[in-house]
Amino acid sequence: LGSCYERLVKEFLVNIGEDCNDPESPEYKKVYVRGRCTGFSPDVVNQFLGRSTTHVPAML
Repeated sequence: LGSCYERLVKEFLVNIGEDCNDPESPEYKKVYVRGRCTGFSPDVVNQFLGRSTTHVPAML
């Protein structure tokens, strides 16, 4: 999705579709960032930020 200053950016905005939380939808756990569809979940965000993912509850 392009370069960024990872140590500076710890928060970001995304467009979350209505079906993001529907396991039957092709857009399940997907969001649009800068016009591109990408995977999204608490695990993905924490891995990117270098945080632990062992205690992340499942996305409802």
